[in-house]
Amino acid sequence: MKSKKFITIAIIVFTLIVVMTACFSGVEDDKRPAYDVPSMDLFDAEVTAESITVIPNKYYEAHSDGEVLEYKISSGDWQDSPTFDNLLPNTDYTISIRVKEDKNHKASDSDYLYLTTSKKEPQVLPAKINYTQENRTITVEKNDAWEYCFWDDDNYRDANSYTFSEYDNGEKTVKVRIKATNEAKESDAYEFKVYISGYYSGSGTDQDPFLIYTKEHFNSRSTVSSNKKSYLKLMNDLDFANSSIGDCIRVGDNFDGNGHKIVNVKITQAKTGDYIVQNYAGIFTQVHTVKNLTVENVDIQLEAEEWEVNYLVGLIAGGAHIVENCHAQGSIVIDDGYNKRKVCGIGGLVGEMGTTNGDVVVKNSSSDVKITYNSTADTAVALRVGGLFGSSVDLYTQSLKVSESMANIDVDLKGFTSYNYDRYSGVGGLVGDTKEGSIENCYASGTIKASGVSGNLAVGGLTASIYASYESYRSVYPNIKYCYSTVDIDVDGTNQKVIVGGVNPMMHSKTGPKTVDSCLFAGSINITNLQSKSAAGSVYGKDLENVTINNCFHIDGLADYVDVSASTAVDETTIKSVIWQRNTLGLSEDYWKLVEGSYPVLK
Repeated sequence: MKSKKFITIAIIVFTLIVVMTACFSGVEDDKRPAYDVPSMDLFDAEVTAESITVIPNKYYEAHSDGEVLEYKISSGDWQDSPTFDNLLPNTDYTISIRVKEDKNHKASDSDYLYLTTSKKEPQVLPAKINYTQENRTITVEKNDAWEYCFWDDDNYRDANSYTFSEYDNGEKTVKVRIKATNEAKESDAYEFKVYISGYYSGSGTDQDPFLIYTKEHFNSRSTVSSNKKSYLKLMNDLDFANSSIGDCIRVGDNFDGNGHKIVNVKITQAKTGDYIVQNYAGIFTQVHTVKNLTVENVDIQLEAEEWEVNYLVGLIAGGAHIVENCHAQGSIVIDDGYNKRKVCGIGGLVGEMGTTNGDVVVKNSSSDVKITYNSTADTAVALRVGGLFGSSVDLYTQSLKVSESMANIDVDLKGFTSYNYDRYSGVGGLVGDTKEGSIENCYASGTIKASGVSGNLAVGGLTASIYASYESYRSVYPNIKYCYSTVDIDVDGTNQKVIVGGVNPMMHSKTGPKTVDSCLFAGSINITNLQSKSAAGSVYGKDLENVTINNCFHIDGLADYVDVSASTAVDETTIKSVIWQRNTLGLSEDYWKLVEGSYPVLK
């Protein structure tokens, strides 16, 4: 019994000795020195939206005794890796850093880096953001994650639509971006330009023309910078209900009628152009290009002013450079009660062709026009009147081509003195005074009446005058081909020298070849009191130097004083024969519609 008790006591004593030995051994380890606290100035960090990486390079460069660092984020565990992943974006974190203990040193106390993860990169905006413009209102496609800026102040708003005031005209920059969130930053802005004006929409470029839906849009040209050469496009037919029209177009502008009509326009006042002595009147004053437009019932009534000022008047434009696929119907009346010298270019489509640089073109166009010039004061005037246009400017290195076009005219010129301002006054069924012109596949019909007081007057079934100058520059010389006229010409020759030609009264030039080929005059010529200096011919009247006439014809039965030596007489039945039109006159069915028993018409 005593033996068991002794064994138990021995075990207890042994256990106590072991425990106490262990305790005293631990006290000896605690005597190890602790590492110094690492300085946070020696640490950098790479921070993303979802990770933090501590960069201890500078610390290790300064401490080369084998220290090893360990790291802990917030209340996490210590780890050897300086990288912490799977963090939350835009969140504050505390990174603890200390030197790790080893057999000779205790771990240092910790110091801390206070870092915030970044926001996520935003989603990418679409490559194209759609928008609409209606008058002055810009509406961008809606997305609740986007914000919008319509001004240059970078003040973004949630509203995706904005209406500019009537004073906010010109080019504007619209910006769209993805909004910033707690987790993601805002995106870069998507930018696009809009042009604010009185038009429905558009910036006035070739690819983005100003769109015109209403009369108000049409009259809004004043809201666009005067030096901006614009493109405009008509989107609806416009009825002005016999009211006036605004100055929609400037020199250099390009207008596309888009197959629409402008009707019932009344114009009673001409507008001053680039030169103070030039007054323009028409749907447009001056324009570079007008195409695909029909104008009907245009009523232009002007009273001449009491000083020397020129008038350039046309149903479509006072001045233009290119006219394609345009058709005009209406009347032009100029009453002149002042004996002040002036020049007038009056045309069914355009007053004067040639406003800017480049070749001048009239193509696939027509007019049905009544033109009246009435002087009650023996006005000294150089008239240039034509069914399509009245005159053209000096073209130098440019050319003028009229093709696949026609005019039906009713011209009445009264009481004027035709003074020799550069050349004769002139009126032609198709065009008035042309320079360096080529006229092909065209025709004219209607009547011309003229009763001047004195001076010189040239009248032609197709043109009044066509001539070449500046020969060294020319690439296209004057010619008239595959054309005809059924215009009835009635001129009072009592007080005027009158030159009349069934095709063209005068083809005069300084140098260069001229050609009249495959043309027909099937109208009539009546000159009351023909004077000795006057002349009339079935093709030309005078000035035929260097002119070649080939395959030309006239209807039989012209007055005896009409010189028919340059053409061959044909009866009307033959003229209306498709075989004769095709095989003899040489008209191509690429351009002409030939119907048996009728005069040819253009397709």
